[in-house]
This record gives sequence, structure tokens and C-alpha cells, in this order.
Amino acid sequence: MTHFWKRFLGVGLAATMAVSLGACQAGGKNNTEAESSAAATASQEASTAESSATEETAAAMTSNPQECIENFDENTDYFPEKIEFSDATGVSVEYFNSYKVITVKQPTPGAAPVSYVLVQCGAPKPKLEGELADAMQIEVPVNRIASASTTQIPALQLLEVAEKVVGVANAGNLHDGPVKQQVAAGTTQTFGNEDYTHDVEKVVALNVDVMFQGGTENESDAKLRELGVPLVALAEWLETTPLGRAEWMKYFSLFVNKEAKATELFTKIRADYQAVADKLKDVENRPTVIAGTMYKGTWYIPAGDSYFAAYLKDAGADYVFADTEGTGSIEDTIETVLAKGADADFWVNGDSRGKWPTKADVLQADERFANFAAVEKGNMWNPTLRINEEGGNDYWQLGVVRPDLVLGDLAAAFHPELMPDHEFTFYQQVK
Repeated sequence: MTHFWKRFLGVGLAATMAVSLGACQAGGKNNTEAESSAAATASQEASTAESSATEETAAAMTSNPQECIENFDENTDYFPEKIEFSDATGVSVEYFNSYKVITVKQPTPGAAPVSYVLVQCGAPKPKLEGELADAMQIEVPVNRIASASTTQIPALQLLEVAEKVVGVANAGNLHDGPVKQQVAAGTTQTFGNEDYTHDVEKVVALNVDVMFQGGTENESDAKLRELGVPLVALAEWLETTPLGRAEWMKYFSLFVNKEAKATELFTKIRADYQAVADKLKDVENRPTVIAGTMYKGTWYIPAGDSYFAAYLKDAGADYVFADTEGTGSIEDTIETVLAKGADADFWVNGDSRGKWPTKADVLQADERFANFAAVEKGNMWNPTLRINEEGGNDYWQLGVVRPDLVLGDLAAAFHPELMPDHEFTFYQQVK
């Protein structure tokens, strides 16, 4: 897989001077010359130091602070680096000199909007009125993070703040990367139970500055709030486009004052995604596609307004269930899927655990799958290329923040003639 992002290099100012004065000869004239030379050197050193200090101060004032304010000035804008959301519709941010107000429009399906006030460390907490009077106030940049979903980890790793992640719900789902290494080293703890609730005592013991929720309300959340754990909503999965979902990396950046880094990353990802979409937008041959999988007798179908339906459209395909409403999944029967999609050219995302490497495995799972033309033709593609030995699938991690790679895979599966040199990152064909 080709990684496009470049390492962000910090620019340090360093001035080194080596002054070698010859031994002074006897006589006033030589002593005077030596003194003048030394004075000139001292003046040059002082000028260089002053210039360096000025440049360092200027640099500090143009980037969001990573340390607490020592001498607060209410007239200073402490967040010169600001973000704007271009694709994500479920979140917004408003900047003030020493604090930011984030609003998540729908923290969980059907829930009312919620706002968070992020106050720069070292600045006084603002006294707010109206709807923000009771809003949670959190000092930033945060230093101790708990994550309830492994889908959040890649964004934090791309922002290069993995060391701040001190707790994860389920480490077994992690694919790779710094946080997984931290779990192995014992510097990041796990707090998830087998029933998908959270061990309250373990979470409280982590003493986190913020805990990112998993996209829905967990049974343990009420108790955690009662004990003062700062829970913060995350609703990227409700976005209707892959880019909108990926742009929530900017949401994370607000808590760690890494707005500039998030903007640079997302700008490149967006450009690469659009380059693939533009290549496919006028394609005449658009194959039909069904998606989703069976679980305990129920077929989970991506709804027509979901981000995955947008993937299929941008990849040059016609989604059989594009006319359905909703942004999540629709629960239905195999009979319904057969009625609308028996003749579909492709079937994608039927398996994300690596259980169906071959067509024989598919038919063994349910003999009724033989009635799908996609199965008969061998046109089944699943995001199972990056699964580790523990079952952690990078499609549900890196794929969340790199929709350009996901789209490239889907486009190459549907239109290999347009993507002859494509190297697959997540998807592979069932043999």
C-alpha cells in the first residue's frame, strides 16, 4: 500500500558560533584591536540571539499551543490555526480567543445536539450563558484519551498523538500501529467487557481528560457520567459520504490543538479521492451491485443514503438498494435481497472477517447464495486483505480515514480496465 502522507517536520531555529581569538600581543594597540573584535563578536551574538528569539516567538504565535498559557492575555488569539468542515455535516466548530465551541448535531440517532467548550490550558474558564451555560468544558490540549472504538485510533495515530491514548475498549480488534504496541507494553490499558459494556472502575482509574464514545450510547455511559468521566460523542458513522466520515479526523484535532496537521492530511486525502471519482463519473458501463451480509438469519443492507452507498456510486456502479432511506443499515431477509439483487453483477462486503476465502466457503455458509449471479460469476469482493492473526481488520480502522484507498479498490474491482496498475489495499476477490 502506498502511503501518501508525509512526515510533518518541525522547524527549529539554531544558531551556533565559534569564535577564536588569537592571543593578545603586548601593547595598547593590539589590546584595543582585540577588545574591539571581542565587542563586535558579542554584539553579533546578541543580535543573533535576539533575532532567533523573535522568530521563535513569531512561530509560536502562528501555531496552536501544545503547552499551557503562562501569561494569559484576553486579547490574544491562541488558536491561529483554525479548521473548517467541508464534507462532514454532523459537526461544526466556532473559535474564540481562548476557547472553541464544538457542536455535534446528532450524537446518536435521533438525539438532540450537544456542544463542548474546549478551553486552552492556562486560560480562565469562560462564563457562558444560554445553551452553553451547562456545556461540558474541557482543557486542551488533552493529554489522556480513552477510546471506545478502534475506528477512532487511526485518526489519532495520523495526528501523531498515539501516546495520549491511555485506554481502549477492545485491543484485540486493533490491526497494527503505535497504540497496539502501547497495549503490548502496558502503557495503554483495555477496559471493554465481553458483553460490550465498559468496566467502569478501569475507566475511572485511567483518569482521562476525555473519552470518545463509540458512536452509540453504551450501557455503562450513564454511570461513567455520574462519576465525572468526560464522555464526548462521536457520530462520524452517520455521515452520508466517505469524505464526510473521514473529515472527523479534524474533530479529534480540536482536542489536541493539531488543526493544521488535520487540514493538510484531509486536503490530500480529499484530492486523491476526487481524482478516482472523476475518472469514474462518466463511465458508461455501470455494473449493478448488492452489498452487506447475513447474520443469524438477517441481511444487513447498507441504506441508500449511507456513506457506503456513496462509495458505490463514486466507484462507477449502480447500487441495487440505492432507493432505500437511511444512513445506517437496513435489516431484511435474504428473500428481499434475492428479489431485487439476484441478477446483480457484483456482491461486496459479504464478509469482513476472512471466513469466505473461496466460493465453496460461501455456498457452505448458505446454499441459497448460489441463486445470486454474482456468486455464480465469481464477482464477490470483500475487505479482508488486511486482517491480522487476532482478527483485527484494518478496513474498519485505516479505511475510515483513508476513503481514497477504499474507493480505489472498489473502482478497480468494478472497472479493472480503468485501473490497470492498481494495488489493492483492503479488498480481495473470493476465489
